[in-house]
Amino acid sequence: MALYELATGEMAVITLHWTSREYQRPIIERRPRLASFLEELEEVHRNVAIFQNSGKGEPADVATLRTRTAALDAEHDRLSRGVHWLVQAGTDLVGDGNDRARWERLHSELFPQGLGINQQRYLVQAGDAVLREERLSPESRELLAATSVSFAGRTTTLEELVDRWGRVAKELGAVEAEKLRLQSGHAAESSRGPARRAWVSAVGLFLQLVEREKGLTDEERRTLLEPLRSAEAKAAKRRALARKKDQPFDPDAEVPELEV
Repeated sequence: MALYELATGEMAVITLHWTSREYQRPIIERRPRLASFLEELEEVHRNVAIFQNSGKGEPADVATLRTRTAALDAEHDRLSRGVHWLVQAGTDLVGDGNDRARWERLHSELFPQGLGINQQRYLVQAGDAVLREERLSPESRELLAATSVSFAGRTTTLEELVDRWGRVAKELGAVEAEKLRLQSGHAAESSRGPARRAWVSAVGLFLQLVEREKGLTDEERRTLLEPLRSAEAKAAKRRALARKKDQPFDPDAEVPELEV
């Protein structure tokens, strides 16, 4: 995979390992050709660490909205799954054929693509909430209102759960739209900004030196490359998840806290 797909924090961890005496620097120092590149690695490490800690100059409001969309998305998906399985239970448990047809129709109106709605972009989820209101027939609305469910002593109706699901989806769309508006109007450094580009260039050259260094043992070579290979595997998973959700891939989006 391309080096620029790594998160900024992962970049910093990799070059920290290569430039710190507590990690792989002693291996590098024993090879003159590799050691001659340490100064370059130290410089790009300092710059990418500054870039990471500055939050890319992103407005504070964007970070707040990002946290809010994550929470709303999680609530949307929980409600979607809960309603889906409650309606599916109604379909499976009723005995009368006519009643079963009512539940099946309700399910198709609420979930024309099944739980695939949870994999869609936030704005798509918000849009589907509006379309869902139009899809529901009068008969399905009656069924929702007439169906009560109880959890831990609290009783509600399917109608209330579906309404709550829709409100959350619409709020998610509104918050996401505001986040995108702030991002588009902000001249922050992009994910391929100067610090990251310099890191990618320097590390690419260093990897060529490592590949050509005949004095390295297999174990030393594996030790040098392990931080990079580990980060690449994690980045590949994030890219696959973004592709699955049909969302743009941002290397720094929602990266968990990194260990060195």
